[in-house]
Amino acid sequence: MEDRLTFSRMTVEDLPEVLRIEQESFPSPWSQAMFERDILHNPLAHINTAREYDRIVGYYSLWKIVDEGHLVTLAVDPPLRRRGLGELICREVIRQAGELGVRKITLEVRETNRDAIRLYSRFGFIKAGVRLKYYEDTTDAWIMDLEVSPHHAHEASA
Repeated sequence: MEDRLTFSRMTVEDLPEVLRIEQESFPSPWSQAMFERDILHNPLAHINTAREYDRIVGYYSLWKIVDEGHLVTLAVDPPLRRRGLGELICREVIRQAGELGVRKITLEVRETNRDAIRLYSRFGFIKAGVRLKYYEDTTDAWIMDLEVSPHHAHEASA
């Protein structure tokens, strides 16, 4: 499967499919305008789609701020979950972060999203804090961090 997954910069043309995945994935989904901002106007954003053949199966946006990366969104198409796609996307995030010279990746994840927490933990992300009532529904967010070393970047590309 890994050789069938390709990553490319997200375009405005990708948004109908990306927005469908986003709306099916999150209680407070990003709007079209939020994605357009990252695609068209945010020089910090490295926003990419993951494709299996020609179909978008997931995406992520990693913002590079000086030498830190903020993983602001990552999703896999819900009917395609539990096939290892999240792991492949996470590997790509870490690989790209290493290539960009990022030394630490940080993210927020709903404390109730146990699948995502397990995924990030497998890659070495650790809970670094909590943002109380972070989401619109007042759910807390875990802040998770990963120190990116040459070892991680190499391991992610292996």
